Amino acid sequence: MSEPGPLPPTACVGIDVVDRRSPRVLPGLPRNRTVRRVLDEREFASLAAAPDPALRFWTYWAAKEAAFKAVTLRRGAPPVFAHAAFSVDLDDQVVRYGEHTLRLSVHRTDERLVAVARTGEHPDGLVWAAGRIDVVHDGLGGGSLKNLLARFTAAERDAVHRLESAIARLAVRREAAIVLATDQASVEVICPAGPAGRRPLYLHRDGRLVDEVGLSISHDGGWVAWAVASGGPTGQRAGRTRPREGMG
Repeated sequence: MSEPGPLPPTACVGIDVVDRRSPRVLPGLPRNRTVRRVLDEREFASLAAAPDPALRFWTYWAAKEAAFKAVTLRRGAPPVFAHAAFSVDLDDQVVRYGEHTLRLSVHRTDERLVAVARTGEHPDGLVWAAGRIDVVHDGLGGGSLKNLLARFTAAERDAVHRLESAIARLAVRREAAIVLATDQASVEVICPAGPAGRRPLYLHRDGRLVDEVGLSISHDGGWVAWAVASGGPTGQRAGRTRPREGMG
């Protein structure tokens, strides 16, 4: 387990996107061993009654992945990730893990599934978006991974190893600047040291941690998604307190 990061934001958020046309999702339900590993007994029993058991499974999967990211941000370091330990209640729209209860929203189209899990006392202070990687990439000006890396500061660049990650980080940084009503040049998205893929994102402005804003990103197949949650007046000042479903 990595060392704890900075003090957590007052609003911790996790987002996960599933490409419903990807080779791992199109076949339907994974093998039973995988399903049993991911779901608890109540969730597993619900598959039999679901009109589309595969869709129900991948909804649980995305909700658990999103909740794991939010809990990691809350704790400052990733907990041991056992999917079945994250209990998803789709009726009540919550995910429970230990002492944490996270609000959950799920958004589906024929092409992708997005789950957003968050803590905090201001549930309306959330902006999220999802888009095709090529569309988002073009919207950010395009370029190779090498070219995109030049747009990050030295403190940000350490955590960026793939084109998809670079695109997601640039998108969430742009969104965070809008939420803060500031110029993008003044904000950074920084990860503490830790295992690849398990490093929470922290927002910095002018070199200082912004402790009222939480960030999360995700990419899968042809899709990328990002979320910015504010736990206080920051999001309200910026006038961006309602969820925004992004880019197709």
